[in-house]
Amino acid sequence: MWSHQYGAAGFGAMWLVGFIVLVGIGVLIFAVVRYASSSGSNAAAPPAAAPATQATQATPPAASAVASSARTILEERFARGEIDPEEFAQRLRVLEGRDGGQTTS
Repeated sequence: MWSHQYGAAGFGAMWLVGFIVLVGIGVLIFAVVRYASSSGSNAAAPPAAAPATQATQATPPAASAVASSARTILEERFARGEIDPEEFAQRLRVLEGRDGGQTTS
């Protein structure tokens, strides 16, 4: 019924294959954890913020920086086709202060 053609070497090879499989599973788990921790932590973690000081809290953004940001947003909306050329020109005049206080809705 039982064949002993491999003898003790067959039983030893079975242990070796099992050990290799366990090592392979361990290496696979290590690689997955390492990949997840290196790619996930960098993307999800917010950058470290500098401590707020009284000088940084009290200083408002420069008017030119705000106007530049608003102009950029306006240009992006025009490029996407959300507003037509007339509306773009009218809003640009308002941003640049050349509208004379007249706005049309």
